[in-house]
Amino acid sequence: MSGHEYRFLLADREALKDLLAETPDEDVIDRLSLERRLKQVEVELEDLKDSFPQIVNARLTFGGRPVRDRSIKADFGSRAVQAFTKAVTHIGASQLGPLAAKGPVPKRENYELLITRIVQGSFGFEMEAVDAHPPFFEDVHPVKQAFRQIQAILEASASADADEQLAEAISETDNRAREAVCSFLQLVADHEAVCAFEVDGRKFQFRVPEQVRYSQQRLSRDNIQEEEVILHGRFKGFLPNRLVAELHIDPDLHEADLETIVHPRVYPVVTDALDINAILQRPVQVKARRWRVGKGKPRYTITECQVLEDTPFTEY
Repeated sequence: MSGHEYRFLLADREALKDLLAETPDEDVIDRLSLERRLKQVEVELEDLKDSFPQIVNARLTFGGRPVRDRSIKADFGSRAVQAFTKAVTHIGASQLGPLAAKGPVPKRENYELLITRIVQGSFGFEMEAVDAHPPFFEDVHPVKQAFRQIQAILEASASADADEQLAEAISETDNRAREAVCSFLQLVADHEAVCAFEVDGRKFQFRVPEQVRYSQQRLSRDNIQEEEVILHGRFKGFLPNRLVAELHIDPDLHEADLETIVHPRVYPVVTDALDINAILQRPVQVKARRWRVGKGKPRYTITECQVLEDTPFTEY
């Protein structure tokens, strides 16, 4: 069975559930027929689940001025979907390494989406990764990672008390990716709309357009301080599954107010080139991007690493 046929079964299951919900209890014959068909579809899906281990989908819904009953203004709907898919691509690709300021996005083919269903209630779309299988050696589909990251960014940006959470969320992205999210939010706010995003059964929702505008402002360059820094120190530990290291900074080579122990994220391109657990305790020079949101604690992402010759090092 092809992926298209499998997605058809998923859509058929949801349509049957909707029909059952709308069918009165007294229409016994119709309900029995629908229940029988639903059971058959669920059996077929259960038999095929090992062939399609990850159906990566999410729901993006809209409300506000552009939404009328069970419809949405075409100009807004098409532009909003385009802006959101661009944000998914940029957020996903930026987790592998910093994006160039302009030009093609690397591995953008990994982030292609399908619209598989129109979602009623407000109005929106169910989106799904084109390829149900993750790339070789990846446990989690890159589209699912991007969906989760966007949701984390939206949640943290909407809260005035979440500077550190926002810094953590955007530390796995870069300026170009963050600006793609800002552009999506600006489009929604400019049309006096709101949106909700649901992935893995978790839903985040903007309730009024002012919240959307606030979130956009929290993600702007005015609120986020970013700089490239050079750090000298020694790695004391590294978690490959989380791409997080513990780096002890050499206090003799840095300003006095710099933290002496930091826990930077490490870009995959660095770990592909360097076995960090093999150089623990050795002096290193790393190039990193340092983020600070508002007055929150800074976060670091290592983009390059060089092992130095052993030199005296001040312990603390």
